[in-house]
Amino acid sequence: MAKIPKEKKMKKVENRWLVSLLVVVEVVLISMAEQVTSQPTDMNSTLMRYQCSDYNSSWPEYHLSNLNTTLSSLCQKLTTGRDATAHSLINNEPVWGVAWCRGYLSVPDCLDCFDFAVDQLKLCGLSYWGRAIYTDCDVRYDKIFTEDYDIIPEDYDITSDMHHVVLCDNTTLSGRIEFQREVEFLLLDLQNAAPRTSNFYAASITNVDGNTTVYAIAECHLNISQGVCLDCLHLISESLVNCLPATFGLSTYEVCFMRYATTPFFGRNQTTDVTSILMGKTSNLLEMICFHNFFAKRDGSLN
Repeated sequence: MAKIPKEKKMKKVENRWLVSLLVVVEVVLISMAEQVTSQPTDMNSTLMRYQCSDYNSSWPEYHLSNLNTTLSSLCQKLTTGRDATAHSLINNEPVWGVAWCRGYLSVPDCLDCFDFAVDQLKLCGLSYWGRAIYTDCDVRYDKIFTEDYDIIPEDYDITSDMHHVVLCDNTTLSGRIEFQREVEFLLLDLQNAAPRTSNFYAASITNVDGNTTVYAIAECHLNISQGVCLDCLHLISESLVNCLPATFGLSTYEVCFMRYATTPFFGRNQTTDVTSILMGKTSNLLEMICFHNFFAKRDGSLN
């Protein structure tokens, strides 16, 4: 997969986009759109899904004002973190927003991706909700607050959810049993390690038989619990494994994201010490077992 130079930056969102939105609404009627296409040569990212609500706001002026305020607040918050939530509730036309950049992006690259996503969302016009999901970031807004995720049901079928996106490369490594096995192990380690980090993010690199290098990440939105993060990563990793033996795979849900590739999409200095994290988990378990056995033996000797 060729890497597009990052020197070519994406167009910035124009200050007068509210005016252009009103014009777009008059000439373009968009209820729902989904596509998987490559972005222009502005950055190395891919548009995976773009959707708009079937229903429009009955109060255009208030809706657009609240949307502009929400998106501006999201942009400001992304200067200090990789994910953000914001809202504006004026005149009973609430707009809640969520923006999320991948953990390997710099702040300027994160803001560039955000700006491009906002440009894409202009096409939603007066829609009550819209989402633009890229490989490097995603931006969503809605009339209803939906980011309070408490639990993912055990019988939940993520494959039937429109919020779930899977993207696999057409290039495969035929007959590479070792490649598939190593990637599966790598993804398993990452899905277990990411929820145990302070920022719900883990990145790792592994070499396969000395000829192929695999880069992979797993991450969750910070607005969820550790348990939900683990459950979500477990669900999307199952669909990601189905990409193998493709050289690139990506799977995402609203609050979690996983990706692997044989071409680098983050630096070697951006990796996580996954082994130490997982060994720490093992050590804690062994301590609990030893602690339990000690008191069991002591109680037995006293009897």
